[in-house]
Amino acid sequence: MKKFIPAVFSIALLAASLSVQADTNANRNGEASDRITANRTVVIGPNTRWVNVAQDEVVTFVSGREQFSWHFDGTAPRVSLQQIAPSSFNQSKDVHVYVASGISRSTDD
Repeated sequence: MKKFIPAVFSIALLAASLSVQADTNANRNGEASDRITANRTVVIGPNTRWVNVAQDEVVTFVSGREQFSWHFDGTAPRVSLQQIAPSSFNQSKDVHVYVASGISRSTDD
């Protein structure tokens, strides 16, 4: 019985720390959103290398016929579009999204 209580406590502590880690990773990049709440639309073209967005902005990304919306309410200052886009979103290269507090703009250079 003496060994049972520390073992149960250790397992509970491990489970709590894993839950916090999963929550932290989920909130780091933001979250998927619906198109209706989007502040703007950004078309990802063959020459797009990056996109600048504002913290807490909702953006709809379009590539060909595919699109998805994302709410940038996370803590990461830079997000890879490949990490957040659905698998059906067609893009040939990785585009980085830079998240800053301030005016947002898209760059297609």
